[in-house]
Amino acid sequence: MVEEGVVVRSLTLSEAPQGPSRRAFFLLCALAGTLLACPKGIQLEERLPPAPPLDRGTVDDGPISRVRRPSRLTADPSQEYDPIVSPDGGVLAYVSHRRGNADVFIRFLPGSGRVGEYPVLDHYAADSDPTWAPNGRQIAFISRRDDPKGDLYVYNLRSGDAVPDAVRDAILTKFGEALTLPRTGESFGDGAQARAEVEQLERISEFLEKRDPVVRISGADREDRGPAWSPDGKTIYYASRLPGQPENVWALDIRKFDSKPLTTEGGFDPAPSRDGKYLVYASRANDENGGLRVRRLSDGGTTSLTGGSPIDGFPAFSSDGTTVFFSRYAYDTNEDGKIDVNDRPQIYAVAFRPEILFSAKPSLSTPWPVTPVGRYDLFPAAAAGRLFYSSDDGVNTDVFAIPESGIFPELASAAEELALADQLAGEPELRLLLLEQIVARRPGEDAAAQDARLAAARLRSYHEKQRPQD
Repeated sequence: MVEEGVVVRSLTLSEAPQGPSRRAFFLLCALAGTLLACPKGIQLEERLPPAPPLDRGTVDDGPISRVRRPSRLTADPSQEYDPIVSPDGGVLAYVSHRRGNADVFIRFLPGSGRVGEYPVLDHYAADSDPTWAPNGRQIAFISRRDDPKGDLYVYNLRSGDAVPDAVRDAILTKFGEALTLPRTGESFGDGAQARAEVEQLERISEFLEKRDPVVRISGADREDRGPAWSPDGKTIYYASRLPGQPENVWALDIRKFDSKPLTTEGGFDPAPSRDGKYLVYASRANDENGGLRVRRLSDGGTTSLTGGSPIDGFPAFSSDGTTVFFSRYAYDTNEDGKIDVNDRPQIYAVAFRPEILFSAKPSLSTPWPVTPVGRYDLFPAAAAGRLFYSSDDGVNTDVFAIPESGIFPELASAAEELALADQLAGEPELRLLLLEQIVARRPGEDAAAQDARLAAARLRSYHEKQRPQD
């Protein structure tokens, strides 16, 4: 046949090639038909509609592009909580219920150079409350393996066989590298002082490693919980009590295995400062709901860090030692007429200024929230510029992380922050969080801060009415 001046010989199906070349033959015929269907002088691609321009936006869309929403680090269907992190932020120890009860796992985080997660303390009884030794060679924890109330134990990572040798060596290398770096506010200095501190840590670890991989520290007469290792590695602080008595903070001298009470008016959830000079803990001594207290370890002087009607607990120092993060039950979220642990806590922060706290005229700094409302947030821990914590959305509990500096970018004025809050109107939890931060961190006489106070109150009221009851 003839089409547009091109002669094409007609073929019958019987003349078509057979076998593998048959498919190629029909493809060539289809292509020839497409080309012949085009008007003479017009290319095939010219008949297609032009592609719409790509609208990728700008590289920087303003402050809203710098909002850092919480990132999830664990995602197992079981409960996973109580994170504690290596100094470089690369290795996470946490509690997981994936095997039916509480066990301690280790996970390498993105950017650490390794991947994988491993059970370190895997026992049919519950193991919880992990805390790293400063050099990573030990983990102190609470176990119910010999006492249903819970006792203090130490696990020797180097002599134990819970993880492969390569994993153990990678963890210890990360801690070792961190100890050689100068760190603001911590007890390790530069040069000879730093080397002496590290050597002392090594001697303490070697002393513990001469024992079994799992060492029981306390007896069965008391209930223990919430251990925290001192920066110099010599002391483990923890809460302990006899049945029927209030908890107090105890101090264990690792070198002597000698424990003694540090507080007598009550205390729990101890957190030593980065320089080892102060201890923050929760106490009901001055606040029946439970506020945070600070103890100066050199002379035993104590003062309040927080106060008021909220319930505060689980303190943890920031990487630079200038801020204390903690969990706060601030609002009656289930509307039962009282604030208690059945309400939903958030992670809060407060400035730590011991020169003011222990001055002749001490004053309390105003705390501010750092995680959004509506979830159940506990167990803050800071390392390498990130804040780690556990969060329960009513379905599952997982470990999350945000920047230590906060979810929102640092802006110059309350007016700019209010403008950012307006941009977050479609995310009411984040908008409310930013408004409450403006109220807490900006001067009250600032007109923009006053506007934020009113907007925050209105938004919280609306949010609580819309949220399903606990």
